Amino acid sequence: MVKKNGFTLIEILVVVGLFGIIAVISSASFFSLLRGSTKAKTASNVKQNGDYALGVMERMIRNARYLEKNSDSTPEDEQICELGMTKIKIKNPDGGSTEFSCGDDKISSNSADLISDEIIVDCSFDCQRQEDGSFKPDVVTIDFILSSGGPSARPEELALISFKTTISLRNIPE
Repeated sequence: MVKKNGFTLIEILVVVGLFGIIAVISSASFFSLLRGSTKAKTASNVKQNGDYALGVMERMIRNARYLEKNSDSTPEDEQICELGMTKIKIKNPDGGSTEFSCGDDKISSNSADLISDEIIVDCSFDCQRQEDGSFKPDVVTIDFILSSGGPSARPEELALISFKTTISLRNIPE
């Protein structure tokens, strides 16, 4: 009788092939998991920035005394409210003024940025002014879309989230 002390070439090739297939599947799963994690973090960051900016603007506009002319208005322009404005100015309860603006890839309040490095794709303020003598408050709609990643970003680094709310001013002017 002949005693075998080794493996045949076929057995070695089968084992190496199985290890290769398992390695490819596990590495593909690992990288897919990493891409999903990156996408979730990116979307979470964009949502946090948008929620913060929207919350600050909503709270301040709701508690404002009234709307004022923004810095884009001309002296002969009596319009305080228009559709599609990029700036809106409010009179605060303490007597100060705050102007919210969106443009140049940022949303700001009196020049302090409300978002980090996200890119604004579209932003506007729409408002409806009530007639004098009316006891209905002015209504402001804030609408913006935040996007992360530039044109050269990988697909998992892209996130696009839309934010919109409508606010009624609480304080009716005297």
